[in-house]
Amino acid sequence: MTAPAGLAPATTGSVQIGTLCSDVGAISQTTEGKGVTCTKPGDGEKARWAPAKAGSVTVPGAIRPGAFCGPQGAKGKTAQGVAYTCRTTAKDKRARWLK
Repeated sequence: MTAPAGLAPATTGSVQIGTLCSDVGAISQTTEGKGVTCTKPGDGEKARWAPAKAGSVTVPGAIRPGAFCGPQGAKGKTAQGVAYTCRTTAKDKRARWLK
């Protein structure tokens, strides 16, 4: 799935930490909503999903305030440059882009 030009990519599905991945630098989430990144540990080693450091996932492209998002804790900006965080609320357990 490709996001429209200039928009942040949608997170689809979930991955398991330690499994192989192909796009180094890609971001995703586990079934628990924890952020993961596709990293290559060293030369000759295959890329694998690893836990993202807290606050280290920044979504490329513009996000839409209030839209569903993932992984939780990811940071993003609107086309106007306003910063948002992907998180849940007490009333809504689904992660959305919120200030």
